[in-house]
Amino acid sequence: MYHDRHGSLHRNDSHWSLEEQLAGRQEPTQVGLALQALGIESIAALSPQAKGRIERLFGTLQDRLIAELGLQGIQSLEATNRFLKVFIPRFNRRFAIPARESEKAWRKVPAELDLDRLISFRYRSVVGNDNSVRIGGLILDVPPGPTGAPMPSSSRSETTP
Repeated sequence: MYHDRHGSLHRNDSHWSLEEQLAGRQEPTQVGLALQALGIESIAALSPQAKGRIERLFGTLQDRLIAELGLQGIQSLEATNRFLKVFIPRFNRRFAIPARESEKAWRKVPAELDLDRLISFRYRSVVGNDNSVRIGGLILDVPPGPTGAPMPSSSRSETTP
């Protein structure tokens, strides 16, 4: 997947954990983890020419779409959605370039992958003394372990709310 180094696809921060420093690489974003699990190579565009392709599209859409909405006097979300049904096919007829290779490039998802788990958000957290996990402003109660006893407070868990 070729992309423009957006923060959801590529780590742009300068914070490296001790584990990352020792490994010599930053952990991927959650989207990056999903791409890895699916066997999809993530390629971050570094050159202005590569980044320009997607930025030109966004620039064209932002300039042209805003102008078109203004010319049509459209001011509501409902009217915009109706207009997009006409605008998008017209835009694609004018600017789309046919692919050099028309063969499909997708593969079936391996049966052993649990897609629901794979595409869920995962956070590393610590189970508190009250047997709960705090994620942002959310408090999640952790059910007792298999023996019926609460989880030890030093346990680290991966949560998927």
